[in-house]
Amino acid sequence: MTTQSQKNSETLIRLESRIATIENNHLQHIQTSMEKMEVQIQNIWKVILGLSAMFIFVFADSVKSLIDLVTIL
Repeated sequence: MTTQSQKNSETLIRLESRIATIENNHLQHIQTSMEKMEVQIQNIWKVILGLSAMFIFVFADSVKSLIDLVTIL
């Protein structure tokens, strides 16, 4: 017959194993979430760069039109 101390020891070992499993699952979840966020941030930067390029071209065209208008007058 096992003593209470042995039962406690076995329970602690099982609990430690469960805690390790939970920690690993939690770390994997965090890593997956971080990877998704990194991809989303990269996509946001691509959009920002695309919009910036469009605004530069529109601004340059507007300045050119203004210069043309001034030189005509």
